Amino acid sequence: MRATLLALLSAATLSSTTPALADEVPWLECADTTAWDPASPSCVEVPGSCDDVCCDGDDLWTRPQLLGDPCGFRSELAESGVAFRGIASQFYQDVSRGGNVGDSEYGGKIDYFLDLDGGKLGLQEGLLFNLHAETRFGEDVNQAAVGFAPVNGNMLLPNGDQITAVTQLTATQFLNEDGWAVTAGKFNSLDFFDLLVHNGRGVDGFMNGSMLTPLGLGRIVPLSFLGAGALKFRETEVEGALLVLDTNNVATRSGFDTLFDDGASVVGTWRFFGEIDGKSADVVLGGVWSSRQYRSTDAASYYFNPATGTLVAGEETGSWVLFAIPRATLWEGGCDDGRKIEAVSTFSITDGNPNPLDWSMNVGVTAHGLVRCRPADSIGVGYFYTGLASEFTSFVDPVIPLRDVQGVELYYRAAVTPWFHLTADLQMVEPARKRNETAVVPGLRGVIQF
Repeated sequence: MRATLLALLSAATLSSTTPALADEVPWLECADTTAWDPASPSCVEVPGSCDDVCCDGDDLWTRPQLLGDPCGFRSELAESGVAFRGIASQFYQDVSRGGNVGDSEYGGKIDYFLDLDGGKLGLQEGLLFNLHAETRFGEDVNQAAVGFAPVNGNMLLPNGDQITAVTQLTATQFLNEDGWAVTAGKFNSLDFFDLLVHNGRGVDGFMNGSMLTPLGLGRIVPLSFLGAGALKFRETEVEGALLVLDTNNVATRSGFDTLFDDGASVVGTWRFFGEIDGKSADVVLGGVWSSRQYRSTDAASYYFNPATGTLVAGEETGSWVLFAIPRATLWEGGCDDGRKIEAVSTFSITDGNPNPLDWSMNVGVTAHGLVRCRPADSIGVGYFYTGLASEFTSFVDPVIPLRDVQGVELYYRAAVTPWFHLTADLQMVEPARKRNETAVVPGLRGVIQF
């Protein structure tokens, strides 16, 4: 302490002397981020200098997240095994023509992601914890537009209310270097299929639910479910999965009180990797079977109970869906800068009863960085078709005449900054109700990563 005070007094005295003295005392010329080291003797960097760790090249307009990495705090947490990221999404959509009813709504979601690395935290090598919580606010136009083709798939979770809920909380233990792992917990279905096809969950890419997942799965795979199983990774990609899951939707509750009360479902997928004309391509093949009892869509199964004077619905035990998801890169930029055009498609077939859908398909083409000076922008065009099951349409037709659903979606996503993307979206959907005209739904989506 005494030496430090003497050094400070000497600095104050010498700084008030003539400039020529600096030539004889070199430490007077040390920069603000350095200090004089008598042992060297020379100027040395001051450890923990904020200028050194967060102010160099991390300005508001170029940082990847809005909050950046203040004084290296985010990076230090990640190195210690704690990684956090957030996404704030805002939507405005207008049913400007056709559909069920003309309406315009504003709403949004805030997604919180927390990843814990058990190895870095000193718990267990290869152990990972993943948490995804969501806050939903405002309204959407899913019901106002059309049925069987939600025009804002992301706003389906956690539910239709303004609420905050944990929709995913999983633990995954890697078993070996070949990529095998076991996993258990609460799963978010949009997150799960984003692992398979990188569909953007409706906040980065297409917005219509028909473009995000095989729509036939909606009958037997809840939006959020409890489950456990095995995963096989190939580098960072999921190569295979086998999960046993509860059939109840638990997006806003723990679900342990009803675990497997209504049966179980088994999900199996495997991805086959390859190339087409030297460019990456793959296809995911999968299927789901459920043991749950569902209300039948066959009118012949309904009967009148004279004792109660009511119409009793028939039931079907078990349901299944098979699906395929091919993906291929059509074009790549020559500078390895992420500029590319890729195509993704999904096909699914179902049992047709109790599932109200018979089959579904979609195909989407997305161009990333098509304009060279806008490498982070993307543009996409997609088409989807959903065939309703004949038993279901025959049952409902006397009251509400129905038809198959089809539509197109176009969007352009502009990267205003690396952390703020603004998307213009247009959907045109031929609704299931025959009396309704084609729904035209323009919209805007703003996404901030923080």
